[in-house]
Formats: sequence, structure tokens, C-alpha cells
Amino acid sequence: MSELSDYRFRDEAVDASKAIEKIRILEERTMAAVESAITLAQQAEAAGNLHEVAKHLSGIPYRLLDENAKGMFTRSQTFTKQWSSLESEVRAAIAEKNWAVVGRCVQQLLELDAHHEPYRRLADQVAGKLVADARHALDNGNYDVAVAQLDAIPDIVTNQETRSLRELADNIHWLSEQFDGEPFASPMLGRLAVRLAKETPQDPRTQKLVKQLAEQLKQSPRPPRGHLPVWKAPAKSWLGGDLGILGLPQSIDFGSQPDFKGQAGRWNVAIGLALQGLGLSRIDEDLLIRKKALLSFGKKRAKRCWGIDVGSASFKAICLEPGDPKPQVVDCYFAEYDVPLCKRGSDVKPLNVLAPVIEKFLQAKQLEDQSVWVNLSGSHTVNRFVRLPPVKDKDARKLLITEVKQLIPIPLDELSMACWIRHLDDDVIIGRPGVATAARKSIVTARMELLEACGLKLDGLQSDTMALANFGAHEFAPVWASVDAKPTSGEELLKRAVMIVDCGASATNLVMVSGESQWYWTLETGGEDLTALLSRTSKSTHEEAEKLKRNPAALSSPAKQYELIEQRLDEVRARLSTIASDGMRQNSDWKVIQTWCMGGGWQAHQWIRRVMLRHHAKSHENR
Repeated sequence: MSELSDYRFRDEAVDASKAIEKIRILEERTMAAVESAITLAQQAEAAGNLHEVAKHLSGIPYRLLDENAKGMFTRSQTFTKQWSSLESEVRAAIAEKNWAVVGRCVQQLLELDAHHEPYRRLADQVAGKLVADARHALDNGNYDVAVAQLDAIPDIVTNQETRSLRELADNIHWLSEQFDGEPFASPMLGRLAVRLAKETPQDPRTQKLVKQLAEQLKQSPRPPRGHLPVWKAPAKSWLGGDLGILGLPQSIDFGSQPDFKGQAGRWNVAIGLALQGLGLSRIDEDLLIRKKALLSFGKKRAKRCWGIDVGSASFKAICLEPGDPKPQVVDCYFAEYDVPLCKRGSDVKPLNVLAPVIEKFLQAKQLEDQSVWVNLSGSHTVNRFVRLPPVKDKDARKLLITEVKQLIPIPLDELSMACWIRHLDDDVIIGRPGVATAARKSIVTARMELLEACGLKLDGLQSDTMALANFGAHEFAPVWASVDAKPTSGEELLKRAVMIVDCGASATNLVMVSGESQWYWTLETGGEDLTALLSRTSKSTHEEAEKLKRNPAALSSPAKQYELIEQRLDEVRARLSTIASDGMRQNSDWKVIQTWCMGGGWQAHQWIRRVMLRHHAKSHENR
């Protein structure tokens, strides 16, 4: 209309032009206001004040916003909804006097707007109520409630007083959860109970707990082979059957050897070595590289044999001789190294560590005319488990060697190998199980030269895992013996299996032994990993951390300092589960009826509970 030239519409054209000018002025003013609002909103967002962002953009038509402004608007809308929802929760919680919910909501509100003064004041007020409730809960033995109350204090008002109270509550709560989940009573649990009783003198339950543990340790009989009396949690293992800590073997007469009893559960590799040296073992081949001149005369049967477990952190030697009805421990020797061979971050030379230990051993014990068998770490070996047809021994060995050639991608002349094939005349099932354990000759030679340089003359060298298989086959022979009241077929008896979990300083051996055969694997993680973690969290030396690992009651803040240990133990369980699944898949017809722990690693607090129990409590996850 503003462009009409007809004089009859002159007034309309003038009015239209004026209207257009007004629209242009309004457009300029509106766009200036939009630009100003966007600028202010950007400044508010940069300052973390989404309240102001929402205020500046709420009056602007959405289609007038650019892409960046639309993003700010969406974020401010989300913020507004969250803020409104949290404010509603705060009001409802205040009405119910639920201060823990108030504290958590205020924490979230201040995370959205740290400068909101009313909620900063409310945070200070609710902190006082939460502290009072937490102290009351601690006095009444409600330790989990105390932790929950203190956990709800907003960060902005946390101070040294609340941090100290929270640490106290965490430690008491952690200590209180260390007992019901344990299957065995131990001096370590007793020390934890004493620490808990000192922290909670007003709680009669903790005083009673100390007395119960003391009575259990003094009066309760140990189960057969067991190292510790039973406690509260069912001793059932996820690996199968009843769980035990093998401290006192029943197939060996250990007499009154003080070192043997003092280090119960740590001699079984050495026993397996000595049994093989005496010719009393299931497996008779070993990994030692012998001179050809000696091979023609065969192996000399010893009247006494020293089985020597040269471990990563300790030296264990045991001397056996045949006895009636079972082998007898004649002598034994135990020594811990000044520095573990597997210590993290240290340049340890094995000869420098072992030479003085073995020298003292040789000075203290007479080894003349006695056989000496020593171990090789299972982590240096490769194991293959096969099933052969029921052919004669000579043909069966040829078949096993053929299988090894196909399964191990290393030339046979570079390997030292120990084989075992089940006797044909003793076989009651279809086929013959066979096992081959091999190590590179270079590794075997290095081991022999190291030990000979320390003064040991070797008659045999066997892997940890095969030594444990020999020990297990000897110790648990009654498991697959026909001793049931009801007749059981020989095949069913042979399928009964015992699981052995041997945790050392640098490795954990998983060994499954049945009446039919054996299966084993080595996991390269052990007690030294836990010591290194605890040394870091407790800021202590290696020696101090080793003691704290077995006595967490001495930690200043066990709830915090032991947390990484708990996580690592759960990881070990997961890795063992993967390995065990493979072994059980290869031997799917076996039935594990017992599980036994041994070595020194199990003595770490919570190792039995977290790694071995069918059901275990994760206290730090329940908070």
C-alpha cells in the first residue's frame, strides 16, 4: 500500500509508510534487546549462574535465538526443572525432619548454583543436625547410620571436625563388618575385635565379640588338616565343596617340628618335591637336565630326600624319609629373605639374596648322602593336558610327544619336559589322560646354575604345580578310595577332585587333582602385589606393610587404607574364576568336593573371604 501512486489512496499510502517505519524501529529495538539478553546470558553462564541465564532468555521468542543461544536456553530449562524438583524434595524432607535427605539435596542444589546464599546458610544448619545424629548413632552402635548421616553433610560446610568424625565412623563401621563374613577364627580377627572394642567402649557387643574369638581360638578344635577353628560364615567355596586352610597334612608324620607348625600351610610344594625324590609320588619325571653318563644308570632311589621350595620371599626345606604307614618329617628349615626377589621397583639380584640364606642352611643341616629336589616356578612352564587312546605305554608316550609338538610352538630340542600318562592296567575309563609340562632349557639351566652357585647339588628339579599335584595325589588319596558305605563305581570315584589354591609372594597356583589325573595353572599375582599397594596407601616401608597386611588393626585408617587391597582381592577372584572355568571345562566330568588354600598369601586379611568364599560381603560397596 505504501507504494500506491493513485491520488485516491494517498492517505493510505502515507499511513502504510509510517507503519513500516514503526515496524523497522521495533525490529531494531527488539534485536538490540535480544543481543543484549544473549550477551548477559553468556556472561551469566560463564560465571556458572544458570538462574540468570534462564532469567535473561525466558522472555525472548525461541525463534529469535541463534544456535548457541538455543543451547544455553535448553540448559537453563533443564537446570530450572532440576532446581524446582530438588527444592520440592528439600521442603518435603524438612517437613519429615529427614536431615540426611536434606543434606544430599542441598549438596546437589549447591552443585547447580554454588553462590545461592539461602542454601549456603541451610547447608550450615543441616550439617549441625547431621553431626548430632551421627554422634547419637555411634553411641548407640548404629555404625552404618552414622556413616550415612556424615556422608550427607554438604561439601561446602565440611571442616576438620566433621572430617575427623567421618574417619572415626568409617573405621568403626569397617571394623564392625570384618567378622560375620569370615569362615575361620584367627588371631588377626582377634586383634581387629580388640581395636573395635577400644573404639566403641560403650558398646557391649564388641566386648562380647573379643571374648567369643578368644574362646574360639583357645578351646575350639581344628577340623582335620585345618589350620584355624571355624567361625561364622559357611566355609563353602565357589570352586566346589567345603573350603579349608591346609595347615597339617594327614598323609605325613610331621612329628614335633616347631618350624613346620609355625609356618603351617607353606610347606606343601617342598613336601611334593620330597615325595617325588623318595619315589612316592604320582608323577615320576622331572625337568632337571642330567648328564648323559648318569642317565644310563637310572635315578638312584634315596632313603632320605630334602624337598626345597626356593620361593620369591622365603626358603622352605623339608627332609622326608619313608615310614610305616606314612612318610616322616626328619628335619625342616625355614628362612625369609631380607628383600623379596619379586619386590616391585627394586633391582634385586637373586644370587645376592639366596647365597647367604642357602649358606646358613647348608651350615645348619647335613645333606651328605641325601637327595635334594628343588622347585621351578610354574610361571616358567607350559602345560598341556590331553586324552590318549588306551594303547601301551610306549605307544602312548609317542602319541603324547606328537601332541606336544603340535600344541607347543617350540622345537623339542629347546625344551626340558616332564610327562605323565595314567597307567593302562589301572584305567577304568575309556582313554588315558596324559600331561606334559615343559620349560625352555635355557631357563632350567639358569635355575640349576644359580642354585649350584649357592652350594646346592640337585638330584631333581620340578615345577611348583607338578610338585603340588604330587602332594595332592598323596595327601587326598582317600578321596577317591572306595570307602563309602554304599558301593560306588571305580569311574565315579576317580572323578572326585580336590582343588588346591596355593598363593605365594609372586604367583598363585591353581591345581585340581582327581583320582584320574591332574590339571594346573599359574596366575602371576601374589601376596607381594598386596604388600606394594598397602605400602603406598599407608605410606609405610615394605617391611611395615607386610606386617600390616596381616594385622590391619594397626592401620591408622583401615577403612581408607585397606580399600585398594579389597579391590585387588576382588580382581584376583575374577581372574581365578576365568582360569578355573577353563580347567573345569577341560575336565567337565570331574566333581570338586573339597577346596584347600595354602601358601603364605592367604594370611592377608580378607583373602579367604573375598577370593575363596562362595558368598562374600563387600562392605565398601554396601555403604
